Amino acid sequence: MQETKCNSTLLNSTLSKAWNSCHTSAMDAIGASSGIAIAWNAQAIELTDIHANHHFIQAKFHVIGTNVHGHLTNVYFLQTADNKIAILDTIALLNANKSLPLWIIGVDFNMITELEEKIGGRIRLETESEHFKKFIQSNWLIDFPRNNGIFTWNNKKSSTHQIASRLDRFLISDNAIHLGEDLTTSILPYVGSDHWPISFQWQRLGVSSKRPFHFESFWLIHPQFKDLVQQTRKSLTPPAGSKMFQFQQKL
Repeated sequence: MQETKCNSTLLNSTLSKAWNSCHTSAMDAIGASSGIAIAWNAQAIELTDIHANHHFIQAKFHVIGTNVHGHLTNVYFLQTADNKIAILDTIALLNANKSLPLWIIGVDFNMITELEEKIGGRIRLETESEHFKKFIQSNWLIDFPRNNGIFTWNNKKSSTHQIASRLDRFLISDNAIHLGEDLTTSILPYVGSDHWPISFQWQRLGVSSKRPFHFESFWLIHPQFKDLVQQTRKSLTPPAGSKMFQFQQKL
């Protein structure tokens, strides 16, 4: 959660009334702005080694009942370019020697990575956007596309004065592909803020040997995807049978 606009005591009290098993880690808002928090179901998720400041909260997580462990980072970036770059560098340094390979990071980066992620206003890639793209690439992160839209923020104006951008996103380490799960992100209904909330869904934990092949669109984003497919195809010996049967066996 970003821009909670309250202190952690009030947030904990409010959430506990609506969610019995809810645990939280939060940083207080500064005046009537900001505030950041992570809320989780303690019966399903275990969070440890929590580090927090006014720009991000980071923790190790374990999905109870599974062998899934990783790092979780909730970010809230400021407006100024220097602050954005400094926060990116701090997060990269903090995770340079992370003990667990899986990493999920989101949500409010307050930056775009491509010109197509903004309409209206001055459309150009600022210095911090280029730095953000390098951060994603150098940390082997996948920028998940949403399945129901692009823009997550707007200035609440209409016609020629409207500006909309994709400022919120989830990034996940590329090794998540090997988990063999359904990973999707989507934009949730508008609730009054100038940001639309976004959802990251991780379904059907636990690999089943009988699970049919399912192509994930985010695989195409991985920089080594084409090379891996070509190498795998070349290494396989075609079984006897029709061309379609051979293709099916390669899958």
